[in-house]
Amino acid sequence: MVALSKEWFDYHLTPAGWHHGTERLDGGTINEEPVPDGCVLTVRVHEEIGSIGGKLHNWVAVHWQHADTALVKELLIRHGQLPPHSGIETATVDW
Repeated sequence: MVALSKEWFDYHLTPAGWHHGTERLDGGTINEEPVPDGCVLTVRVHEEIGSIGGKLHNWVAVHWQHADTALVKELLIRHGQLPPHSGIETATVDW
């Protein structure tokens, strides 16, 4: 079954905080944004609605992570484990 709506949004964690990146919108439109300098983690927020009147299902997946896991963890503590305004309010994350 094909989803009614299937979008994703990339977010990049840097020492300055979270940055919105490339996104794929319904209809296949991809709005590309460059990865910012100093990026240590890229996550992809997926949003899917299966049918008219269906519930929104969203989840986060690690798309890329820097090899320095201590730095990644430090920046996640400083800036939050989830990007602000990502549509994901709570999640169990284990980066």
